[in-house]
Amino acid sequence: MATAQSTNIADTEYARQRREVYALLKDLKELGAQSNIRIPRIAVIGAQSTGKSSLVEAVTGINVPRDSGTCTRCPMECTISTAAPDWQCQISLQYDPDGQTRREPFSGVLKSKAEVEIWVRRAQTALLSPHVPRDSFKTKTYQELKELTASDPQMLKFARDVVVVDINDPQGTDLSFIDLPGLVQNMDDEVINLVKDLVERYIADDSTIILITVPANDDMENQQAARLAREADPDGERTIGLRNFINDISELLMGIIEDAIPRLREEAEARLAQINHDIAGLPEKLTADPTTEVFSRMSKFCTAMQDDVYGRSEDKEFVHESQAVYKDFKIAIYKTLPDFRPFIDHATHQKPTDPPSQSDQMDQDTHDIVVDFENGPFDLEYVRWVIKECTGWQLPPHIPYEAKERLIGLSVDKWPAPAAACYERIRGLSREYIDSNVHDHFGQFKPLESYIGKLIRDEHQAHHKKVSEAVRDVVEREKLPYITQNLHYLHSARESWLQHYRSAYGISVTTYDSYGRPTVHNPPLRCAYEDELTVMADVRAYVQVAYKRVIDNIPMTIQRDLNQVFVDDLLKRLISKLDLESADASDRLKKLLEENPVIANRRVQLATDQRRLEDIVAKLSNFVV
Repeated sequence: MATAQSTNIADTEYARQRREVYALLKDLKELGAQSNIRIPRIAVIGAQSTGKSSLVEAVTGINVPRDSGTCTRCPMECTISTAAPDWQCQISLQYDPDGQTRREPFSGVLKSKAEVEIWVRRAQTALLSPHVPRDSFKTKTYQELKELTASDPQMLKFARDVVVVDINDPQGTDLSFIDLPGLVQNMDDEVINLVKDLVERYIADDSTIILITVPANDDMENQQAARLAREADPDGERTIGLRNFINDISELLMGIIEDAIPRLREEAEARLAQINHDIAGLPEKLTADPTTEVFSRMSKFCTAMQDDVYGRSEDKEFVHESQAVYKDFKIAIYKTLPDFRPFIDHATHQKPTDPPSQSDQMDQDTHDIVVDFENGPFDLEYVRWVIKECTGWQLPPHIPYEAKERLIGLSVDKWPAPAAACYERIRGLSREYIDSNVHDHFGQFKPLESYIGKLIRDEHQAHHKKVSEAVRDVVEREKLPYITQNLHYLHSARESWLQHYRSAYGISVTTYDSYGRPTVHNPPLRCAYEDELTVMADVRAYVQVAYKRVIDNIPMTIQRDLNQVFVDDLLKRLISKLDLESADASDRLKKLLEENPVIANRRVQLATDQRRLEDIVAKLSNFVV
């Protein structure tokens, strides 16, 4: 028969070392580790009345039912945890219908060991009486339970469902016991097979320690227990008995700790490496005097902004994003070019392609898009109508310049809107880069970031009105009078468009070979729409010249007057606003350099965790099992 003295696991070397390792494990978990040490699981098997329940009582410190009426007629899983500060216990019922394990609380939290036995009796009786509501057992006395057991013919002899006893005992040892029903031979086959199946199922797990309770007067049932243990554990590596319980169990349990130490040390080292990485990732701690520190950060900020604006940064991201905006502006202006159709009625003809010579003059940005022109289509009758309207509805011998002005204006008058939109997008992009660089260079110190950031944004805003007016001036210069000094390009474009329009209209055009000799000498007669074709060519050529001019002048104005003027000498302007010569300058800057409390607290916490982990790693490295 097992005795309390022979099962005092709490006094073993295993218990001492486990408490020491658990203290380290607790610290590791507080520092974010996920490791755990497996709680050893012991399945207690043997015949009835061989000391199984006595062993459980000795190890757990609680009393369990041991009389003939209720002794272990269903599995009882008893788990001891040392994590809680005070002793407490809770009884649950575990069911396994259709292979789906379900556990439900049965008792409340018990604070006294004296309460455990009656609650275990109630739980066992409830499991053996599935035909009775479970809650009805929660208030029954010992005598009522005994009488019910003796008188209820429907009560089961054994049950597969489990009484779960969870014990928190800071003075105990982390273990899990499965007290299984005793093996029997003198009952019907159904009961014998049920008990045998229960034992085989629980001892099949390779991580479960098999404890056979065999008294001196050995019998057939205990021989069966030994046989089942040999079948589950042929080499006997996890099977022990009561004649040398403490030594055997300690040896097996120490193996669990021995297996856990390398894993715990590995995770502790991994956590320490992560902590060191996090510390290295913190902003560098301030060591310079306040004036030097602020000046250094402002200087680096201004250099970074100049590199962005002038395209000296490695990624040239600001330049690329600006070019994307300017490309959209170019396409928006291109869409305003006049869409002349050299036909009497444009609806009866397809739009002719541009002349190759002029198509080559446009860049790839406009080649690769399908454009719905905003001005047109304008056919010959529309151009004639404009000419007549400018001359009192008479066709004069000479084309009035006012007609060309009106048609040019249909394009140029649309340019202020895309120019303003382009400026606002670049201005917004500049603000994004300002905000990003302000955060990168001053974000470690929130007061400094706020103060310097406002100075910088005010400087940028100060340019807004002047640059906005400059952009408007560029567009206004394109309005009347329509002039250009790029006469060579104007005349070349006019001749190309005139020949193109005449050819599309159906008039023969004289061409020349490489020696200047006419290859087709068929001088065109003056057609009925000669003036209209000429107006089309004059207007299309001039708008093309102006288009080429404005798509450069707007970006150049924005780039120079907004971006470059802003970053040039920015450091000098910021220094003058800081008033570094004043008597309180050092104190003001010192307050601005107060570290973000979140970062400061993080720095302290990481340093503390680093010291703790270094201590844990050292202890685990020196731990001897």
